Amino acid sequence: MTGNLAIRTRLTLLYSTVLAICLVAFGAMLWFSLRESLVSSKQEELEVRATSLRAVLSEQSSDRNASEGSLREELIEFGSALPSDFSVEVRDLGGPSLFRTKSTPRNRSVEQIETVQAGGRSYQIKMAMSLEPVDQILLRLSRILLFSIPFAVLAASLGGLWLGKRALKPVTEMAFAAKAIGSGDLSSRLPVPASRDELSLLAQMWNEMLGRLEASVGRIRRFTSDASHDLRTPLATIRAAAEIALRRTRDPEDYQLTLESIIRQTDRASSLVEDLLVLARADSGEPGMCFTVLDLAPVASEACATLRPLAQAKKIDLRLLAPTGPVWVKGNKDALARVALALIDNAIKNTDEGTIEVLVKGDGRSGTLIVRDPGRGIDAEDLPHIFDRFYRGDKSRNIAGGGFGLGLAIAKETITLHQGTIDVESELGKGSRFVVSLPLPLAAT
Repeated sequence: MTGNLAIRTRLTLLYSTVLAICLVAFGAMLWFSLRESLVSSKQEELEVRATSLRAVLSEQSSDRNASEGSLREELIEFGSALPSDFSVEVRDLGGPSLFRTKSTPRNRSVEQIETVQAGGRSYQIKMAMSLEPVDQILLRLSRILLFSIPFAVLAASLGGLWLGKRALKPVTEMAFAAKAIGSGDLSSRLPVPASRDELSLLAQMWNEMLGRLEASVGRIRRFTSDASHDLRTPLATIRAAAEIALRRTRDPEDYQLTLESIIRQTDRASSLVEDLLVLARADSGEPGMCFTVLDLAPVASEACATLRPLAQAKKIDLRLLAPTGPVWVKGNKDALARVALALIDNAIKNTDEGTIEVLVKGDGRSGTLIVRDPGRGIDAEDLPHIFDRFYRGDKSRNIAGGGFGLGLAIAKETITLHQGTIDVESELGKGSRFVVSLPLPLAAT
């Protein structure tokens, strides 16, 4: 029932209920405590009167000259001094009643009956005291509580609603601000209350999340735009080649050249789609990889063997430096091979001459793959973005002479899935140094 109510209303209802229970419990405790105290005071007063009466009986009984008449007179004098809510009866157990007050309590009362020995005779004393004054006080207190508790709860509820509205006003403002933020423009932020409390912290956390979301959406948009651009180019090339070939009859050699061009562009588009699929699987958290314990050195050796002809074509010496013993890591062989190929291919593309070194080593805590080249290096402005998807330092979109800008991005995602790290050190004109660090398997540590 309360699920559809506003938070401040639910809080007020909860607060009012708790307050009402506490006030009722306090009122009941006060009422019973006061009743107990008043009744106890009446009993104490009754005991004082009984003590005085016993003294009168003892004094008159010890006086040998005192007659029964004088005893009656003393009892009458004693009774006349009693309040109207008292009643006393004195009987001689061996004879008639000696004294009895005219008034007797008609309502609730406290009584005391006892036998007193005085002068060799036995007397029965019966005293009673009305509790009507106590009942009147308790009735007055009950009326006060009956009217004051609902009034206090009502006043507290109205105050709670006002305080709740005032306290939750920043939440309402943040809700309207969040509603106004659309996917088209994520640059807006929620208002942060001036008070340094939980609501201020909540607004700051939401703004930080919006910042991350804005950056993520921006990357997705750039990713989509770049992927569309890079896919459109080979598709347009394929269509243009086919249209040109169909305009007139050509020699078989011309058709063969056209088909070879179409195959190259198709392979290029297929490579891009495959890379995008790898990144999509990484983004979705899909495992897709079987991790085993493997030696990192053969993986680097096979990558060097694959790309050595490409390096030799540019008259670059590709050198592998690996230890004689194994360097055990836990990972997926094919995925790590793609990382090694991407790093070495990147080094070859950015090196005009010299020696590219591929170093494999283990330090007891991790297995490391280092690719060092003496090439053109990376500008300091481009260095933080080289692992971004489709990023090219020269800002060029002519893909005829280069890749799609996905190799290093895939390498980064792959190493992250392996719970490793990949770092780069580079200086423009002095080459680059990529360092991949992978954790050792438990069996090897």
